[in-house]
Amino acid sequence: MSFPICWRCLSNASARSLRQTARGSRPPTGVLALAFSTTPYVQFPLSPKKSSGVKVIHKKGSKSLVIKKGKRSDDNRVRRPAPGERKALRKRIVLSNVNAFEVEGMQDVNAENMYDGRLRGHVLGLPGPIVDQLRAAGAFKPSQAWGMFRRPGMLIRRETLEIGKIVADMHAENESKTQDITIGHTPYTPLASSSPINYVQPGYYAHLLQQISVANPHLADLPLSQEPSKMTIPVPIPPNISLAHFASLGASDREIAHPIFNLLVTELLSPGRPPVFFGLDGLAHAMQPATGYTAPHMTPIHPHNLEILKWYFEFLSGKKTLPNGGIIMAATSQSNAPKVPALDVALSQLEGPIESPAGQAVPSKERIPFVKYDEGVFKTLIGGEKAIEIRRLEGLSKEETRGLLEYWARSGMLRERVTEGFLGEKWALSGGGVVGELERAVVRMRV
Repeated sequence: MSFPICWRCLSNASARSLRQTARGSRPPTGVLALAFSTTPYVQFPLSPKKSSGVKVIHKKGSKSLVIKKGKRSDDNRVRRPAPGERKALRKRIVLSNVNAFEVEGMQDVNAENMYDGRLRGHVLGLPGPIVDQLRAAGAFKPSQAWGMFRRPGMLIRRETLEIGKIVADMHAENESKTQDITIGHTPYTPLASSSPINYVQPGYYAHLLQQISVANPHLADLPLSQEPSKMTIPVPIPPNISLAHFASLGASDREIAHPIFNLLVTELLSPGRPPVFFGLDGLAHAMQPATGYTAPHMTPIHPHNLEILKWYFEFLSGKKTLPNGGIIMAATSQSNAPKVPALDVALSQLEGPIESPAGQAVPSKERIPFVKYDEGVFKTLIGGEKAIEIRRLEGLSKEETRGLLEYWARSGMLRERVTEGFLGEKWALSGGGVVGELERAVVRMRV
């Protein structure tokens, strides 16, 4: 229905009528009444303000501010962590998860099947005694994802089969982490009988002896063949003591840890003893120009002037030999490693020309005239009496990657089918089978 008058005319007429009405009903002057007021009602007083705990005291000529702190009850107070509790939580290693699936038909690794070529690409479980030995040796890290699986395991790859055949007969093992030696966190003292002056770390020797005694149960069957002199070890040594017990004595007293370590190595290298394995993890840290320690004249100490590293490099360079056989192995990587130009050139020359992914030969690196190199690195690795064999650890092959993905699927950590397309995608995203990147892309990252 349409109106004969527009809304604009109607609104103007209404406004004029309202003004006329207001003018006609205006009260007389002096009796002005307002329809509203901003004054608060007297019969409804405002609620008192809560105290904020801040009291201002005015004094003549000065102003001061007093803040009252509210007392918290003991029930609401949070308990502070004990000394060392945060560090223990940060370095805690979890190796099992009872809520994870048990992988049916999973074999345990042993001395017979660790170099069986038919098991390449399979994941074998680690028995309890081996897990304890590896934990004592520091093989596990807090960043590993074993807390998502029922128990730890190992993937049998090509390099595992090659090294497994070599170390199958090893009875005594000793592995050190170079970063713990050179970072400058352990007490050290000069060795009086050395020239030039070398430095020993009694605390690290005690820790190393503890690892050796726990990680090598075979030492309990090997007796101490000769009694040490009182000048070397000023504590009574029980007769017919085992090498494991002998190592634990040095672990309990850091003052005698260094001489006990030297005597233990002498016992292991004596005739009739089994082959041994000496390992070093983080070779780049041991080849730096300086460590975190300083000499008395406030100059940095070279890593080769630390007695434990000097002793190891004598075996690595061939200056000292293993009369009963064994392996001297050092490992390095591109992650968590300082840049050492001399080490890069030495390893490249030892390895020789390599083949690039495109199939082209890459020549060895040569010295650059404008770069300062540490001659001690070349003397240890290249100028030694024995040639050092280099093994490059590449990424997983697609067959090995498939075996690892199938293990994750049977453990309940992978909910997709392992097809050729899925395998190729994850293998490419992991940089060609890098295990850490593969675990991050499959296990840890979920959309």
